[in-house]
Amino acid sequence: MIANITEIDANTSEVQLKFEGEFNAMMAMMIKGPISKFIETLATNMKTAV
Repeated sequence: MIANITEIDANTSEVQLKFEGEFNAMMAMMIKGPISKFIETLATNMKTAV
């Protein structure tokens, strides 16, 4: 996972999360949901972090 954080001003930042991975078809089907949920949770928690 790669996180790019860009400062907009002293109190605001822009965050871009990227996940790059190669999995066989069976494994990809199994982990797509949990990885998507994990990234969604990170993004949601970043909004509330101080």
